[in-house]
Amino acid sequence: MIRLSEQKLQADAVLWPSHVDSRANWFHLEELGRVLFRLNHPDASRVLQQAAVDHLRFPAQSIDNLLYMGNIYRLAGDEEQSITLWNQAYQQSQQQVQSVADPDMEEIVCLVQSCYLLRRYDEAIAQF
Repeated sequence: MIRLSEQKLQADAVLWPSHVDSRANWFHLEELGRVLFRLNHPDASRVLQQAAVDHLRFPAQSIDNLLYMGNIYRLAGDEEQSITLWNQAYQQSQQQVQSVADPDMEEIVCLVQSCYLLRRYDEAIAQF
Protein backbone atom coordinates (compact mmCIF):
# COMPACT_ATOMS: atom_id res chain seq x y z
CA MET A 1 0.00 0.00 0.00
CA ILE A 2 1.28 3.44 -0.91
CA ARG A 3 1.11 5.97 1.91
CA LEU A 4 1.80 9.63 1.36
CA SER A 5 2.51 11.77 4.32
CA GLU A 6 0.71 15.08 4.67
CA GLN A 7 4.07 16.79 5.16
CA LYS A 8 5.31 15.43 1.81
CA LEU A 9 2.13 16.61 0.08
CA GLN A 10 2.46 20.05 1.65
CA ALA A 11 6.05 20.33 0.51
CA ASP A 12 5.09 19.31 -3.04
CA ALA A 13 2.03 21.58 -3.05
CA VAL A 14 4.24 24.64 -2.75
CA LEU A 15 5.60 23.89 -6.23
CA TRP A 16 2.39 22.76 -7.96
CA PRO A 17 0.58 26.06 -8.57
CA SER A 18 3.62 27.49 -10.35
CA HIS A 19 3.49 24.57 -12.80
CA VAL A 20 -0.22 24.93 -13.60
CA ASP A 21 -0.82 26.60 -16.93
CA SER A 22 -3.56 26.86 -19.53
CA ARG A 23 -2.48 23.63 -21.22
CA ALA A 24 -3.29 21.54 -18.17
CA ASN A 25 -6.18 19.13 -18.53
CA TRP A 26 -9.23 20.07 -16.42
CA PHE A 27 -9.17 16.63 -14.80
CA HIS A 28 -5.60 17.09 -13.60
CA LEU A 29 -6.44 20.57 -12.36
CA GLU A 30 -9.36 19.17 -10.42
CA GLU A 31 -7.20 16.47 -8.82
CA LEU A 32 -4.60 19.08 -7.92
CA GLY A 33 -7.28 21.41 -6.58
CA ARG A 34 -8.69 18.68 -4.35
CA VAL A 35 -5.25 17.96 -2.90
CA LEU A 36 -4.63 21.66 -2.33
CA PHE A 37 -8.10 21.97 -0.76
CA ARG A 38 -7.31 19.11 1.62
CA LEU A 39 -4.10 20.88 2.59
CA ASN A 40 -5.85 24.25 3.04
CA HIS A 41 -3.50 25.69 0.43
CA PRO A 42 -4.38 29.28 -0.55
CA ASP A 43 -4.39 28.42 -4.29
CA ALA A 44 -6.94 25.60 -3.96
CA SER A 45 -9.89 27.81 -4.86
CA ARG A 46 -8.18 29.25 -7.94
CA VAL A 47 -7.16 25.82 -9.26
CA LEU A 48 -10.61 24.31 -8.64
CA GLN A 49 -12.34 27.24 -10.34
CA GLN A 50 -10.07 26.90 -13.36
CA ALA A 51 -10.83 23.16 -13.55
CA ALA A 52 -14.55 23.86 -13.44
CA VAL A 53 -14.38 26.62 -16.07
CA ASP A 54 -12.32 24.40 -18.38
CA HIS A 55 -14.70 21.47 -17.93
CA LEU A 56 -17.81 23.56 -18.58
CA ARG A 57 -16.46 24.42 -22.04
CA PHE A 58 -17.54 20.95 -23.19
CA PRO A 59 -20.83 21.28 -25.08
CA ALA A 60 -22.66 18.27 -23.65
CA GLN A 61 -23.48 18.68 -19.97
CA SER A 62 -25.17 15.61 -18.56
CA ILE A 63 -27.03 15.79 -15.28
CA ASP A 64 -24.18 13.89 -13.62
CA ASN A 65 -21.67 16.45 -14.92
CA LEU A 66 -23.77 19.36 -13.71
CA LEU A 67 -23.98 17.82 -10.22
CA TYR A 68 -20.26 17.04 -10.24
CA MET A 69 -19.14 20.44 -11.44
CA GLY A 70 -21.47 22.15 -8.99
CA ASN A 71 -19.57 20.35 -6.28
CA ILE A 72 -16.23 21.52 -7.70
CA TYR A 73 -17.48 25.12 -7.59
CA ARG A 74 -18.68 24.54 -4.01
CA LEU A 75 -15.19 23.37 -3.03
CA ALA A 76 -13.75 26.42 -4.79
CA GLY A 77 -15.96 28.66 -2.66
CA ASP A 78 -18.30 29.79 -5.46
CA GLU A 79 -21.67 28.90 -3.94
CA GLU A 80 -23.64 30.96 -6.47
CA GLN A 81 -22.24 29.02 -9.44
CA SER A 82 -22.68 25.68 -7.66
CA ILE A 83 -26.35 26.47 -7.00
CA THR A 84 -26.83 27.53 -10.63
CA LEU A 85 -25.44 24.20 -11.87
CA TRP A 86 -27.43 22.19 -9.32
CA ASN A 87 -30.60 24.00 -10.38
CA GLN A 88 -29.89 23.08 -14.01
CA ALA A 89 -29.40 19.46 -12.95
CA TYR A 90 -32.62 19.60 -10.92
CA GLN A 91 -34.64 20.97 -13.84
CA GLN A 92 -33.25 18.41 -16.30
CA SER A 93 -33.73 15.46 -13.94
CA GLN A 94 -37.22 16.60 -13.00
CA GLN A 95 -38.13 16.75 -16.71
CA GLN A 96 -36.75 13.25 -17.27
CA VAL A 97 -38.60 11.77 -14.31
CA GLN A 98 -41.88 13.44 -15.26
CA SER A 99 -41.62 12.59 -18.97
CA VAL A 100 -41.96 8.82 -18.52
CA ALA A 101 -44.55 6.68 -16.78
CA ASP A 102 -41.94 4.54 -15.01
CA PRO A 103 -38.62 6.39 -14.58
CA ASP A 104 -35.54 4.28 -14.02
CA MET A 105 -33.54 4.42 -10.82
CA GLU A 106 -30.70 6.48 -12.33
CA GLU A 107 -33.11 9.28 -13.25
CA ILE A 108 -34.61 9.23 -9.76
CA VAL A 109 -31.18 9.22 -8.12
CA CYS A 110 -30.14 12.32 -10.10
CA LEU A 111 -33.32 14.09 -9.04
CA VAL A 112 -32.79 13.12 -5.40
CA GLN A 113 -29.14 14.23 -5.51
CA SER A 114 -30.03 17.61 -6.95
CA CYS A 115 -32.81 18.05 -4.36
CA TYR A 116 -30.40 17.17 -1.58
CA LEU A 117 -27.68 19.54 -2.82
CA LEU A 118 -30.26 22.34 -3.09
CA ARG A 119 -31.49 21.50 0.43
CA ARG A 120 -34.92 20.45 -0.83
CA TYR A 121 -34.96 17.56 1.60
CA ASP A 122 -38.74 17.00 1.68
CA GLU A 123 -38.83 16.79 -2.09
CA ALA A 124 -35.91 14.35 -2.11
CA ILE A 125 -37.67 12.08 0.38
CA ALA A 126 -40.93 12.26 -1.58
CA GLN A 127 -39.24 10.54 -4.56
CA PHE A 128 -39.22 7.25 -2.66
